[in-house]
Amino acid sequence: HNTSMSLLKTLQADSWIIRLASNHIGYISCAIPLVGLFIVSKKATYHKLPHPVRWLLTSLIRLFISDVPSNSILTDGNSKDTNIQISGPISTSATASSFSSSSFTHRRIVQLLVSFIGLQISYLLWGLLQERIMTRTYDGEKFNNSQYLVFMNRILSMFVSYVCFKIFCRKKLLVNNTNTLSGVYSASPPLYQYGIISYANCMSTWFQYESLLYISFPVQVIAKSIKTIPVMLFGRYVSNKTYPIRQYLFMFIMAFGIALFFLGYNENSPVKETITKTPTSKHNRITTASGVILLGLYLGFDAYTSNYQKYVFDHFQITFLHMMFYVNLISTLLTLTSLILNSTFFQCIYFMQKHQQFTYHVLTMSVCSAIGQLFIFSTIEEFGPVIFTIIMTMRQAFSIVLSCLYYRHTLSLVAILGLHIAFAALFSHAYLEFKKSRQPRSNIQMSSKTSNDENQTKGVNVVLLGAPGSGKGTQGSKLRERYEICAISTGDLLRHAAQDKESDVGKQIKKTMDAGGLVDDNIVMKLINSNLSKPECKNGFLFDGFPRTIYQGEQLETLLESRRQRIDAVLEYGIEDDILKRRILGRLIHKPSGRTYHEEFNPPKEKMKDDVTGEKLVRRSDDTTETLNARLSTYHTQTTPLIDFYQQRNIHRHIDATKSVDDVYKESLDVIEHLRYEPTYKPMNKKGPLEDRTTMATLNKQLETKIEQDDNFLTVKTQPVTGKSNVPVDSLNKDFLFIYKTVTDILRDRGLI
Repeated sequence: HNTSMSLLKTLQADSWIIRLASNHIGYISCAIPLVGLFIVSKKATYHKLPHPVRWLLTSLIRLFISDVPSNSILTDGNSKDTNIQISGPISTSATASSFSSSSFTHRRIVQLLVSFIGLQISYLLWGLLQERIMTRTYDGEKFNNSQYLVFMNRILSMFVSYVCFKIFCRKKLLVNNTNTLSGVYSASPPLYQYGIISYANCMSTWFQYESLLYISFPVQVIAKSIKTIPVMLFGRYVSNKTYPIRQYLFMFIMAFGIALFFLGYNENSPVKETITKTPTSKHNRITTASGVILLGLYLGFDAYTSNYQKYVFDHFQITFLHMMFYVNLISTLLTLTSLILNSTFFQCIYFMQKHQQFTYHVLTMSVCSAIGQLFIFSTIEEFGPVIFTIIMTMRQAFSIVLSCLYYRHTLSLVAILGLHIAFAALFSHAYLEFKKSRQPRSNIQMSSKTSNDENQTKGVNVVLLGAPGSGKGTQGSKLRERYEICAISTGDLLRHAAQDKESDVGKQIKKTMDAGGLVDDNIVMKLINSNLSKPECKNGFLFDGFPRTIYQGEQLETLLESRRQRIDAVLEYGIEDDILKRRILGRLIHKPSGRTYHEEFNPPKEKMKDDVTGEKLVRRSDDTTETLNARLSTYHTQTTPLIDFYQQRNIHRHIDATKSVDDVYKESLDVIEHLRYEPTYKPMNKKGPLEDRTTMATLNKQLETKIEQDDNFLTVKTQPVTGKSNVPVDSLNKDFLFIYKTVTDILRDRGLI
């Protein structure tokens, strides 16, 4: 017991713990404003603040908390209507299949060799320089500030990713001629998710550098070989992934080889001095404990970083350059703040000025790290993770051999045997995975998979959004048939209910519709609730054009929560207004037969005449520029805040509706199949406009919503019916304009106008 207490006290006094705590002072100072902003975002009362303050808070919340509609820093600043064509997450099967013998052309062989050589050179140099900086002295002085090395790596990686984006991604920029309301957005993660990755990545790199003060580089490198085990464990925690027993077996064999390596390392090496030193020396025992703890923390944070990056890639459509830039940007801010608050930043600058060789080593190591990141992502994208694993496994072996040769570390026969066992397990696993990826699936396997897929496609809840003429009706019909679900049209529900002359609700609906008014949303929700209980909706539902406002979205969410259901996917069929107008305004119809034509896409043989009868073709009465502009303006005004509402729940995806019907349908299926099996949904944490969100009875009874503003209140119907609003206030003279603007902002925030 006394020995344990003495060990603990000595460990607490160790300098790396103090350095770690001091670094977190800077991290916490950056996190406090973000936490405060997160708390404010959960409070509905911030909408009552004056307009400038509310606008500032809303902008910050959209940037840091909610999903960002575009990556403004990386887009060209000279073009406001530019957005990025972003590819989805990398598919392992696709990349593996691309690496087939048929596609093994001369160009791809050269490309593979370039990737292999680039990874080897960049990370071999990086590893050697890392060991040189942390374990050797410069003119008798030793540099031991790992945080500064992290800062240098991150700021150079950020610069490299920015330059690469500007050079190589210009061809991927698409000019969007529409306004921001109808722009094509690609969901990007909020900055706080980049911040999580940045923090984990900074900690991983810091623990890696710090561990070299207590263990040698070869021990660190061989320990990296067991990274697969914590990666697998964190994969189950972050993404609920499962792995075959064979993979666990290979990992344990590799761990056994590493144990032999530890036991057989030469007695004159630093590893032997820090691991097998006689326990009579308390200092060496603490050194061993510090090295093991730092190495374990490095492996844990590194495993979490890669898994969370995969999580973000799967749930948001971003490129690796976006990930690389924003993660390094936030990491730079975190490390710089920590260095300045700890008064060590200028000390490190002075050390660089004093030792030119150190400056050269740090800059070279940082450049190697940045270039290595580019090679990592490009190799995975082009050849798949299996080829990348083989390359990196060879890099680890080369790193150990090169370190032993350059710094004169020696290996005993037992250590060499353990090294062979460890790498044999790694190579065997990589080879089997590669061989498996190249085996074509049999017809039985394919038919079995198809059968399973067909069974799994039953049961999905989808909302379709899209401007008039975007083709969402066609896609809705195909999706309804594929998933065997019911289609719910609020217009049909209201018309059917209005025909029931015996029901009080039916009479109320008919009276409202005859008067040209809008039916109360709560009545609509009661009809939807009743319709969802029908047998045809047992597999799921499809809403076409509903909800239209945030308030309707909140009500629908409340209803589904009471039924223990949720929306799996919200598909927005986006199309530029100019193309949409060409589609709709060019439509022609032959009324007697119902035959349809289009002036541009399906023109008649003779202008404005039916091909069969020769009779005159006409346009639809509502296919006019004025009517279409009004409909599009209404759609964009209502839908834009609704899109942000569903983006915050990570279930919204944009689909390019300018493609062919089959391509749009295929992309819709891919998005649904991805979202319905991923834990992407973020349920609403606040109560919202309804006082009771637990029972449907309360929802059915509530017919009005009160919106409070300071000491006055505004009572409105849940839809903006003319003449139904009542605004009791104390004075409407000199403050009239302020009150009018406040009321307008409230209605706009509620989605009522």
